[in-house]
Amino acid sequence: MKAAALRSLYSLTMRLLLPAQFIRLWLRGRKLPAYRRRWLERLALSPSSWPAEPRLWIHAVSVGEVNAAAPLIRRLLDKKTPCRILVTTTTPTGSRTLRQHFPDQIEHCYFPFDLPGVMRRFLRKTRPALLMIMETELWPNCLEQCRRSGVPVAIANARLSEKSLRGYRKIAPLTQAALAAVTRLFAQGKADAERFIQLGARPEQVEVIGNLKFHIDISASDKKLAEQMKNDWRDHDFVWLAASTHPGEDEILIQAHRALLETVPTALLVLAPRHPDRFDQVADLCQRTSLPTARRSTGDPVAPDTRIYLADTLGELTGLYGAADAAFIAGSLTDIGGHNPLEPAAHGIPILSGPNVHNFAQIYAEMTEANAATLVHGPQELTEWLQKLATDNALKTRLGQQARRYLQTRSSGLETLLDWIAAQIDCA
Repeated sequence: MKAAALRSLYSLTMRLLLPAQFIRLWLRGRKLPAYRRRWLERLALSPSSWPAEPRLWIHAVSVGEVNAAAPLIRRLLDKKTPCRILVTTTTPTGSRTLRQHFPDQIEHCYFPFDLPGVMRRFLRKTRPALLMIMETELWPNCLEQCRRSGVPVAIANARLSEKSLRGYRKIAPLTQAALAAVTRLFAQGKADAERFIQLGARPEQVEVIGNLKFHIDISASDKKLAEQMKNDWRDHDFVWLAASTHPGEDEILIQAHRALLETVPTALLVLAPRHPDRFDQVADLCQRTSLPTARRSTGDPVAPDTRIYLADTLGELTGLYGAADAAFIAGSLTDIGGHNPLEPAAHGIPILSGPNVHNFAQIYAEMTEANAATLVHGPQELTEWLQKLATDNALKTRLGQQARRYLQTRSSGLETLLDWIAAQIDCA
């Protein structure tokens, strides 16, 4: 089937599924009420009018992509570009994180549903001079309408796993047409670039510039939070942060913590679930363990006998890393594929992870080779490493320094992106 016919079929399917999309938002709103708000933005109906000025449009799906885009946005603001900066997100958590980074310096709305008419209306209202997509979002109608309107499109921090490659190949004509509408593709690594070329991108279209997430700015507010948490946790000899946990992982991590407590009775586990709709569920799990638990969202104090601190808030993970003695990056004990290990590296603390890290395969391969991160297989091995770090201060310091050194020796490619933007539009 040709690309145009396949895109028409895709658009028809999207139209038929539109009621289901709103039902899905409503159902997700049971746990996170923000999903039930600002629906008109998803149809490009709100705001009713935008100031008639060109915009740099950056699309960042959720929290991870927003954090990756933040250094680029800060540099654009520092350059005092006359263009307005518009950032779209898909999730409320992404929206909230964006506002924490940039309270009033930029415009924000939700990314519209990928329907031809909706996208035409969005482009007509916002008048983007350029679209920068963070990581891998190949929305066929969005990219086609940008092509027709002459809007240059770049994909920054682009990554493509083998699993995603297989999925996109199932709709190869549609994917290839979408890639043809992309002006420039800035890949995180050589393997990512090769996969995009296998998918249909032109070799001259692709450039490897590294991962934007290597450029990490620790804000004053995050530093302040870290100092506050260090003070609150001062009665605990060893604090480890389990970041971005998913279903099936919390039980394993608590099991490892129980074993650690036999060696270090005053150890504290800071448990940070990835998704807000799991906060109450994980809180119930902690209560059932009989280990004294404090919840950050309810303002519970961290007493000397507290053994689990549930970090059930949004946008504070960077600051919490700064107060911990070590970090375990979750999403890696199940087949999620792992999460970004670079933020704890910026704070110079040892990094542990499970073995399933295909989302960040190249980074973890480099970090483990440089002794900047350690992969563990199951609760027993995790406990052994936690015991080493808790009882060997020299080892803990050395591994933390190696993590920070790894980060410092990698270029983010941020200047390459800024130069490309400047070459595309006058207002950059």
